[in-house]
Amino acid sequence: MFDSRIIFLPTILWLALFLSIPALAQQEEPVQPVSATEDQAQAVVDTLEKLQQVRQSLTSEIKRQQKVVKKAASDSEKQDAQKVLDGLQQELQTNSDRFERVALGIDNAIGVNTQKSKFELQQELQLIFEPLFNELKQSTKELRKKSALKESIDSHQALLDQINQALHNLDQLLTLKQSKTVNKQLTQLREHWLRQREKTRSSLEAAQLELEIIERNSVSFTEASQRFLKDFFRKRGLYLGEAIAAVLLLFLLFRLIHRAMVKYIPGFQKPHRSLSIRLTDLIYRVLTLLVLFITPLVVFYLREDWVLFSIVLLVLIGAAWGIRKVAPFYWKQAILMLNIGSVREGERLYYEGLPWKVERINFFTDLVNPAARLSHRIPLEKMVGMISRPVRRSNEQWFPCQQGDWVILDDGTRGEVISITHEFIELQQRGGATKTYLMADFLAQAPLNLSDTFRIKEVFGISYRHQQQSTNIIIGKLKSYLNEQLEKEGHAPFLVNLNVEFNQAADSSLNLVVIADFNGDLAPLLNRLRRAIQRWCVDAATANEWEIPFPQLTLHQAVDET
Repeated sequence: MFDSRIIFLPTILWLALFLSIPALAQQEEPVQPVSATEDQAQAVVDTLEKLQQVRQSLTSEIKRQQKVVKKAASDSEKQDAQKVLDGLQQELQTNSDRFERVALGIDNAIGVNTQKSKFELQQELQLIFEPLFNELKQSTKELRKKSALKESIDSHQALLDQINQALHNLDQLLTLKQSKTVNKQLTQLREHWLRQREKTRSSLEAAQLELEIIERNSVSFTEASQRFLKDFFRKRGLYLGEAIAAVLLLFLLFRLIHRAMVKYIPGFQKPHRSLSIRLTDLIYRVLTLLVLFITPLVVFYLREDWVLFSIVLLVLIGAAWGIRKVAPFYWKQAILMLNIGSVREGERLYYEGLPWKVERINFFTDLVNPAARLSHRIPLEKMVGMISRPVRRSNEQWFPCQQGDWVILDDGTRGEVISITHEFIELQQRGGATKTYLMADFLAQAPLNLSDTFRIKEVFGISYRHQQQSTNIIIGKLKSYLNEQLEKEGHAPFLVNLNVEFNQAADSSLNLVVIADFNGDLAPLLNRLRRAIQRWCVDAATANEWEIPFPQLTLHQAVDET
């Protein structure tokens, strides 16, 4: 049967991808423009006027600094002056950009640079993943912009506070008496920092207005979610659905093909398949797994959705990198699948305290214990490192008993086995009481199975005055009498063997031993038979006037073991 786990990993992969893609959805619908109020528009105009004033001031300073560069007496002075000039020109460019952003009310970087930025091509994979990185960058652009503006506002506010403190200090100095030269320099310095304060304030207001515009144009979380879901299910949701549908259809197709292979190719249905059949089956499963993983990649390629294509490829590369580390482990499993490893079908395996027969090796291995009628289904990976061996003989023991057998344990418990599971063995004693053992504890009790045949040995003593007949005549008469009683009680059909022998010459008696082998059907009557044999021996002694020594009655009194 085709193993359904082949579809499990790819299906879970694409479902997880379907649920984890929200931040990457493309927004197809244009954002509706948000109209500003009259006060907001006037604030924009005021900011633009301040930016224009700063621009004029920067232009004047640039012209003045250009003259300073030309008049520099040495190279070091010229380099220092040039650095100052470069800084002023940079500030002018920043001012122009801010003027345009405030006037437009949007990010003027959108649509300006129509040419894609090129990656530093060190590997071909960088080109493949470029759409994914661009999409991630685009999806977080607004957050990064807001964060940068907030940092800029904090920086300009701190600088503005320092400039105000500096101007306050200059104003205090100008109120004091001083020379005209110092007063002139302080006045020029104050005018310079007034211009710096105006530029800083203008930059602060521009950044605040930009942040306000972004927040005003931002939509609520609910509206953004609705817009995302609508767009996602219309485009990328459709592509993911197509990918999952393609995986399911291919899985069904491969499963039908596998069933046809099992049905029509000779050897697939044999209990123990040949190496060529196993190799064919393994190659087919591996190819099926590869096709099911690659199918979504093909779907996204044909749909030209490079973001999903990049994500899937990245996931597959990560999976391949992970598989590289566990490849030796999977190789061992493949060897087991081919039935050429350390565990083979039809052999005997010791697992969890019990011997098992390896019935079938597959993604899940079937183990059976024929005697206990137990079966075990374990994953193939657990079989790695185990060792099986051939069955030495046909009557090799798999379990000491079966359900319905009567056993005697080392602790003296005698009962019928009424339940055998992987964990417990349950015995029912005469009278109906039950006793439960853990599997390991039961086997440690060395159970004696009575259900095939069992033997009873009972000792009976007679007086020394019968010494002459004790080894011949009395033995024959006692055996004959016991056969008659067994026949009368209806136990004769279950008697396998009966023998009476001279046992020993004890201190006060000549002991005889009765050895009786019975069929396992009489196992429940074990103790009853013991008592009956003792009774029949006494009856035989009475009928034949055999003297039973007094101590013998004490030494060999029957003990009720039930």
